[in-house]
Formats: sequence, C-alpha cells, structure tokens
Amino acid sequence: FEAPYLQFFLLIKKNRFFTFNDKMSNKTFGFINDTVSQIDFLLLKYKLNKQNEMFYLGDRNSINIGKWSHQIAAAFNKNTPISIPYFIAKLLSYFGDFLGCFNIKIPLTSFRFKNMTEDQIIDTSKINNLLQNKRYSHEKNISETINWIQKERLK
Repeated sequence: FEAPYLQFFLLIKKNRFFTFNDKMSNKTFGFINDTVSQIDFLLLKYKLNKQNEMFYLGDRNSINIGKWSHQIAAAFNKNTPISIPYFIAKLLSYFGDFLGCFNIKIPLTSFRFKNMTEDQIIDTSKINNLLQNKRYSHEKNISETINWIQKERLK
C-alpha cells in the first residue's frame, strides 16, 4: 500500500487534495480484504468450469475518485477537498511537469492528471456474482485503511 494510494489518503488527510468539478474519473479498486477473499474463494472453494477461465478481481462497484476523496476526508474528520476549475488543474499539471525538469516534485503532473480524469472500470461481475454479498462497503474499506494508517503512524 504505497503510491499512489497511500499518497492519495495522506494528501486528503493534510487537506492538500483538490477535485475538479465533474471531470474526476471512475475507477475499480481492489481493497485488500476483498481481494484476499476473492483469491481465497477461487483457490479453495471454486471448481473451474473450463480451462483458462478468467476472473478480474476488484471491488463490486467502481467509484468516482472525487466522491471517494470526500468520503475519505469525512472519515479523517477533515474538510471536503476544494474543487477547482478543470482547466486550472490541467495547467497546474503541466506546471508540475515543468518543475519535474528541475527535479522539483509536486503531486500533480500531466500523467497523474490523466489518471485522475480517465475512467478505469474493470468488469468484476463474474467473481462478485459468485461471492454475492460477502463484500466490504467502500465506507468500511475507508475506515479500515484509515485505522491502519493511524496504527502504522504514517504521516
């Protein structure tokens, strides 16, 4: 649990994360407890129906990272991330690239901006239909992650 997820949580915790209107992407994530449950099920409880059967692992539903950042901020008891106009965020990402030429690193680059604005949704319905409701909610996943961050004293 390192970059980019730990950094994402810590930026929100420090009130240094911002969103840009309705252009934030939707993504399929895989919370560790869910992924372990899926692997456990496939290895120990599921009988393959055909050779080379493929399953994509991940959370049942994708989530908008803007909405997710608001949920994380609430769980940290922090202010909701501010929203800035899309074009300003895009300009800042290019400025981040420029600063990178001088070994000055800031969290927003054009690579990260693209990642934050392009959907990455994986169809996990096959595994999730087999597991039915034996999954964690996004809220529970956030709570457990924050508890782990605090337990590990990660800044």
